[in-house]
Amino acid sequence: AVSNGANITDGIDGLAAGTSAVILLTLAFFAYVSGNIIFADYLNIMFIPDTGETTIFTIALVGAVIGFFWYNTYPAQVFMGDTGSLMLGGVIAVLAIILRKELLIPVLCGIFLVENLSVVLQVLSQKRTIDSCALWNLFGGKSFGGFAGAGFQIQKEKIRAGICAEQPIV
Repeated sequence: AVSNGANITDGIDGLAAGTSAVILLTLAFFAYVSGNIIFADYLNIMFIPDTGETTIFTIALVGAVIGFFWYNTYPAQVFMGDTGSLMLGGVIAVLAIILRKELLIPVLCGIFLVENLSVVLQVLSQKRTIDSCALWNLFGGKSFGGFAGAGFQIQKEKIRAGICAEQPIV
């Protein structure tokens, strides 16, 4: 479910990279704290020995995702695609299981969950809301923190060309 949510969230604009970076940083924090007996005891978190490698792997993946941002800005030179977004979702799910934080998945992956629910509702209602457009474009497509990525520029061009509607199609 997390992999599918990441894949749907990614779409054409690379939105999965930013959300995955935040989720992975949170999981890296939990991996570090869970592997340190002093912090785990102080914060009342279950101590899991030998999670140092998990922390390093997670931080390396965060670095890779942030490096992806550099080449995904307008004009995009690299696109994540299904392989990258499915991998990010799978890694997030596996890390949550390894760190025994499975119940945090709905909280951490809330954007993925909302995107999945949006697709399910669109299919059930048999209405095309926006053809190949991300959910966040329904809310005006505002960039967060000044970064929108190349997909936002492509989306604006698709709206101008009439390929993608700005408003829901009933």
